Amino acid sequence: MDTKGNTYRVAGLCFAVEGEWLCKIIDSIDGFAPFATAGGDVLFSFAEGGEAPAMTQLRYEFEHEGVRGRFGRTERGMLLTLDREGEKLSMWHNEGEKVVLIKGRMESDLCRFAMWTGLGWMIAPHGAVAMHASCIVYRGKAVLFLGASGTGKSTHTRLWLESIEGASLLNDDSPFLRA
Repeated sequence: MDTKGNTYRVAGLCFAVEGEWLCKIIDSIDGFAPFATAGGDVLFSFAEGGEAPAMTQLRYEFEHEGVRGRFGRTERGMLLTLDREGEKLSMWHNEGEKVVLIKGRMESDLCRFAMWTGLGWMIAPHGAVAMHASCIVYRGKAVLFLGASGTGKSTHTRLWLESIEGASLLNDDSPFLRA
């Protein structure tokens, strides 16, 4: 796949972010920097899209911190919409294609969440998944602390880091695992 933009590697899988405006947003999100790479065999890319397709089947709806999210199916794939105060960010993927398209309100928090979701869509067929967890490395193995937001994952991680010699932080929010 020919790409013009930035490339990133997650769970050993390489993806691209294409387009000046989208690269600028991603560059402003600190969490992407550790995954930047000089290149590789790019499996898929994120790029600016035109008009989002219509949602034909609503699968999941949520509200969080003033954002209304809707996830569902289109005639050809999947669609995520995030709506804050009437302005919308849409992200969709057509099955069989190697691009995830994004259009709309490009605030970094909305874009980060959308891309995390899109990354999940695209890496699942390759045996990889993002986990909502905190993760340390101890004696050469990853240790995941799982739980709902606010249950103490980060606190548990901090206690390990402070109390157990040789423990180090790997990821405190969404580590990617690959079988």
